[in-house]
Amino acid sequence: GKRARTAAAYGSALNYLIAGAALLPEDSWQRLRDLAFELEFHRAACEFMTGRMAAAEERLVAVSPRATNALERAAVACLLADIHFTRQRPDLGVAACLECLRHAGLDFPMSPTEEQAQAAYDHILSRIEGRAIDELANLPVMTDATVRATLDVLAKIIPCALGMNSNLLTLIICAAIDLSLEHGNCDSSCFAYEY
Repeated sequence: GKRARTAAAYGSALNYLIAGAALLPEDSWQRLRDLAFELEFHRAACEFMTGRMAAAEERLVAVSPRATNALERAAVACLLADIHFTRQRPDLGVAACLECLRHAGLDFPMSPTEEQAQAAYDHILSRIEGRAIDELANLPVMTDATVRATLDVLAKIIPCALGMNSNLLTLIICAAIDLSLEHGNCDSSCFAYEY
């Protein structure tokens, strides 16, 4: 199913994933948790790609509490953001991403104040003050998968937040810059994260 999804054969992938899930024993979430999670997550992704938005959203909402690590939570939040953005509900996409970011230790209010946005902006300015552009561009490549997943969530929230709240957008962009300064630059695959 994953290979078919990678090849953009979403209908076939969906059929394989449904067949795989049907083969799981009733206690699969206890004995085969990783496999059960992957089957459900990839099935939701294929449902999304084949236009079954409601089914994909319902599946992700059901599987979200079963995400046990940052990579799984980020994958679910990113896909939910895509679904909500496509369904013209960016507020729900923002909420899904903010919930995931809370687990990563980044707690943003849904409607931050101008003062909060200015403080975040000032913090970033203080971190880059006196540093040459070349120095920033030559930071080491980010290798921490958890931080990269967090950056993916920050990137996914941007389209949803664009028309909602410029202060939130400022906080999100400043947080992404802060993570990059702390953990290194993204290479070309950084925002191509895929669970």
